[in-house]
Amino acid sequence: MNIKLIIILIIYTSYAKAFIPYPFLTNNLLKSFLDVVKTENDLIDLENLTLGTECHRKCVLNDRRICYFKFALKAYQIMGGACQNCTDGDLSHCFHSKCIMADGTKRSFLSINYELPAPAIHVCKDDVIMVDLTNDAEGTATSIHWHGMRHILGTQYFDGTPYLTQCPIPYGNKFRYAFIADDEGTHFYHSHSGHQKANGIFGALVVRAPDNTNPNRHLYDYDLPEHIIIVSDWMHHLAEDDFPGMISRSLLTESILINGHGRYFNRSSQTHQLAPLTIYHVEPNKKYRFRFINSGFNVCPFLLQVEHHEMSIIATEISYVEPFTMDALYSLTGERFDFVINANKTPGDYWVRAQTMFPCRTVIEGFAVLRYGNTSGSSVEFVDKDPPVQSTEFEAKKIFNSPKPKVKDIPFLALKALEHDDSIIKFEPDHKFYLFLDSPTISDDVLYTNGTNYRMSFETTKANFNSIGTFNNISLLYPSFPLLTQPDMIDETMFCNENSTVGKFCTDNGFGNVTACRCIHRLKVDLNSIVEFIVVNVDDQIPHPIHLHGHKFHIVDMGVYDKKPIPGWVKNGGIPNETHSRPPYKDTCILPYPGYVRLRFRADNPGFWLFHCHFDWHLETGMSLIVQVGEINQMVKPPKDFPKCSNYQVNKING
Repeated sequence: MNIKLIIILIIYTSYAKAFIPYPFLTNNLLKSFLDVVKTENDLIDLENLTLGTECHRKCVLNDRRICYFKFALKAYQIMGGACQNCTDGDLSHCFHSKCIMADGTKRSFLSINYELPAPAIHVCKDDVIMVDLTNDAEGTATSIHWHGMRHILGTQYFDGTPYLTQCPIPYGNKFRYAFIADDEGTHFYHSHSGHQKANGIFGALVVRAPDNTNPNRHLYDYDLPEHIIIVSDWMHHLAEDDFPGMISRSLLTESILINGHGRYFNRSSQTHQLAPLTIYHVEPNKKYRFRFINSGFNVCPFLLQVEHHEMSIIATEISYVEPFTMDALYSLTGERFDFVINANKTPGDYWVRAQTMFPCRTVIEGFAVLRYGNTSGSSVEFVDKDPPVQSTEFEAKKIFNSPKPKVKDIPFLALKALEHDDSIIKFEPDHKFYLFLDSPTISDDVLYTNGTNYRMSFETTKANFNSIGTFNNISLLYPSFPLLTQPDMIDETMFCNENSTVGKFCTDNGFGNVTACRCIHRLKVDLNSIVEFIVVNVDDQIPHPIHLHGHKFHIVDMGVYDKKPIPGWVKNGGIPNETHSRPPYKDTCILPYPGYVRLRFRADNPGFWLFHCHFDWHLETGMSLIVQVGEINQMVKPPKDFPKCSNYQVNKING
């Protein structure tokens, strides 16, 4: 079967009439397809699509399916009408299929198919994931980023980044994503538009492979779809209420949800809101693979623990590793880890706890339950006993993925990959970039006098403290069209980097020193070159999650400084010349504070890719840049009639 040909036909069908309802695949198109591939060894009946919910199965070689999902983005309510009298204490009304309880506090949110989290996707490696997404959320535009999917087999335009790989999907319109699940591992998907991820648009995406290709398969008995731990922070209002505006850094997170469920802790009354929790069922003396996804949006890291149980990490994102045992997992948003739990304790209930860490001044905790019983899987149930008192019931002794590597706790680089690329790790890179991350402030005078000229997004935490995000003193300004799918509109003068900001939108601190520039920040690298990013946390005294689209990278080194690093000193020997052997692949990692991380990757995926901080606030304030891999003529062309932007330009309207 020619799987690439299948996906080409799917895409053709999707965009022959862009944004207009269409059949899945017509008989004529099916016949044309079969005529094209009739000389192949095996043919596929394209009328026999597999419903996405049926694509979780035992993965075997050459069993490739087209897994079809129908998604509708809609505004919805927590504890809304579907919950009937649940809010009045009638628990029998709380489990209606459309009743979303979250932490038990009413609010509006954005949903996919009225679910929180959004529907999970479970497929096998090399399946085609086909998602028809309809935007039914009035007054919005949207897009979905498939976090961890590289689209390296020719579908780069489905990465889901507005104004890089596609136009935002307007209200009332439909868009079809179709791509091959080419990387085994634990991934997730989320909106990449505005604050929609913080408002509820996120879900798990798991790609499994045949057992005989999994070097750690012998370490566990079960890998169940129910054993996903997707953790998210939660507020009792829409994220837009806090951005831009007065943000209380200690109170942004009001609850933590595990698989969409939690209990709000009211500090004034010292009571938990009545709400059910996620229950993970296990059988005694069996070993289970759990898949952890950090889907937070705020700057608060999460610390995950399972009461009286150790966790043995066996994979991180798309990289299998030598088993590594710990009892507490530190993570930032976007990171994923797979670990094995041995259910060898006295049968009963054990707390699964996720709690916020510094820089959040107020500790917030969320809970699920690990329950020994006769049924494997998970459920959602009311739990009689109250969760433990914060940070007092079970202690974290071996904290892994430290934000202070080489200083405190266990660093990420304690992991040893079972597969790595020495040509990336050991040899000098073709391109080396120093990227200094910071959150400088812009004065009120600049913003409120000339703000419309700068198209500046910013956080206002107090008077004269307007924080923006930068790399090398540049805050990313998105183009008005997607660079990948409308390359004919590209003018090379539109881009900037640290050496070409003259004439761009720059501000100063009142003494003639540039504080930040706002422009289309692009780094250009050769196709198939080895690239090294030395990312340095200059003055923003919190760890950051940094994420690269379209590629996987090796972390060859990371560390912290005793004091604020000065860029000139860093470039002149301030980074140790140390390269770790066998570092795992990642697409999201921690940038320590104040510290550095050295990333290397092979730029083998032509296109325009975002590199950014994965905190929602920082992404929106410009803490990102664009990596152009290869020349335009080396990039995959979009399908015919792929939707385009920029139809509202004044010069076009006025002729």
